[in-house]
Amino acid sequence: MLTPVSRNIFSWSTPDPEAFWLMVGHLVLSEGSAILVDPPNVPGLVESVKRLAKPDAIILTTGDHLRGTDYLAGEFGAQVYLPKQEDSDIDEGAAMRIRRMKNVKFFDEGDDLPLGVRSFRARVDRGKSAPNLNEMLLLTNTGELLAGDIAMGSADGGLITRNEFFSRSGAPDPDDNSICFMTIRKVVERSGARSLLASHGFDVLDNLQHALEVRIAQYSRIRSS
Repeated sequence: MLTPVSRNIFSWSTPDPEAFWLMVGHLVLSEGSAILVDPPNVPGLVESVKRLAKPDAIILTTGDHLRGTDYLAGEFGAQVYLPKQEDSDIDEGAAMRIRRMKNVKFFDEGDDLPLGVRSFRARVDRGKSAPNLNEMLLLTNTGELLAGDIAMGSADGGLITRNEFFSRSGAPDPDDNSICFMTIRKVVERSGARSLLASHGFDVLDNLQHALEVRIAQYSRIRSS
């Protein structure tokens, strides 16, 4: 069930019951402690995780990724960390669930998080064309950047934005995609991240900077043509 991503990180996935994509969760281990990031719940997950460690915390990149957090926090007795967001930045149903949750701490960029995880806000204001994007990218102490919806890996090892992944009709807006990539680039430059671990789609392992520059160049050409 748990797939090794690196020496200290494991992932698992399950289909979104309301859509065509996969929801991916990550388990991060460090010196006998553990955290879960954006965890979907699947049969047997609790037992599988306990064989490796007992998570002290669940950290979300966005309130839209509550997934199995309520249940798993109860099973593990884990503290839940949610990024500070406006209700308008997340789904109405998620906002209602959050208001009912207990044992929640809200964090902002730079706040202390378990296992030395560092947080970087990724915000894309999209005007009236679509909802704004406002989430946290989480950097592990071994250089992996965990992302929510802003970007993910493609099947061919590249990097794509949320619009390219979630859109099933029409060509994604090149301006919007370019802004997303530039937003990620700033975080990568500040954090020194080598890999991107995605909550949907595929990971980008050990060549994040190259994959990012390839896509930025591509959209620069599209915008200038």
